[in-house]
Amino acid sequence: KNEQQVYIDLISFKATDFGKVAIEMNFVEVEELVSALADQQTHEDDARIGEILQQKGVLSLHQVDLILQETQQRKNISQLELF
Repeated sequence: KNEQQVYIDLISFKATDFGKVAIEMNFVEVEELVSALADQQTHEDDARIGEILQQKGVLSLHQVDLILQETQQRKNISQLELF
């Protein structure tokens, strides 16, 4: 396994579909996602990982939208596979 895959394995129990897709689309580095996940734990409100990454200047609003679209498409495909 390469280093990035090891990091993904380590955080996969915590990473959202959004985070995994963001890494796969090469919009964020693993370290940036780990940092945002840590920040998410300290937020009192229900901050979403995409909002945190956008606030940090890692993602643009357009990138967040693209990731959300891809995440939704994957969910739709996996639901279709159940039938």
